[in-house]
Amino acid sequence: MNHSDAPVIVAIRRGDLEVVIGLIESDRSGVLAVKQQLGKLFRLISAAPYGTRPPEGHWGGEIKEHHEGALCAHTACIGAMRAADLIAIPWNVLKNAYPRIFPTELPEIIERLGENYQRAPKNWDKTIPNGGDI
Repeated sequence: MNHSDAPVIVAIRRGDLEVVIGLIESDRSGVLAVKQQLGKLFRLISAAPYGTRPPEGHWGGEIKEHHEGALCAHTACIGAMRAADLIAIPWNVLKNAYPRIFPTELPEIIERLGENYQRAPKNWDKTIPNGGDI
């Protein structure tokens, strides 16, 4: 199988967050197998402004849910503690996806987020409350 045909990459390109999370839960080794490609796609999508059309067909339609899917797959590849150190994590990803991606590491993630806040309280926007209830 070509890496660009990997189910998790296809789901990200479609902007299907629920499928991305489901694949992380059910086939983490399959997600990790395309770690490099996911990292590249995550950086490409993260650099694109909301609503951007895809350069060279990297995603379908305007970029919307694609970012959260790419972020979730990327965090699954880098691990819980590095994921907790990412900046600008959308609130709905922290609230809904992280517990599914990191079910056993969640207490450590919460602790790390608290430590990060204590180190830089003005960096309160480390989580973006734009995708869920606060």
